[in-house]
Amino acid sequence: MKSYLNKPFPFIDKKKHRIVASFLFSAFIYLFLIVFQPFGIADIQFYKPLFILGFSVITLKYILKVKMGLPKNLSEIQFQKLQNNY
Repeated sequence: MKSYLNKPFPFIDKKKHRIVASFLFSAFIYLFLIVFQPFGIADIQFYKPLFILGFSVITLKYILKVKMGLPKNLSEIQFQKLQNNY
């Protein structure tokens, strides 16, 4: 058990897996909001599925941006900081 817990975290390296994970998380958000209807969603009378779809699309866009663009940018920023320190 201890050896299992000491393993490094398995990051998703393949681009295809990142995209699939992003879509799955977005689908989870959509289903969660449809089923539980928090944040006053239950009070909405018209176009409720379309309104909830907006939440999942925003989530998808944000996660794709973070998963695809941010790791590259962060590594460049960290590299520049290392160069400036030495």
